[in-house]
Amino acid sequence: MEYCLYNKFQITNHKYQTMTKIQIFKLFRSLIIGIWDLFVIWCLYFEI
Repeated sequence: MEYCLYNKFQITNHKYQTMTKIQIFKLFRSLIIGIWDLFVIWCLYFEI
């Protein structure tokens, strides 16, 4: 019984960690895309 609960907890914990990693990755990616967009706009603006 205790082993079963422990196993369930481990699976839930792993799922949560994976989800968090994906969320952090998405946030990081959108941040990079945002900075890149600003950089491109800035370059175009100063070229004209």
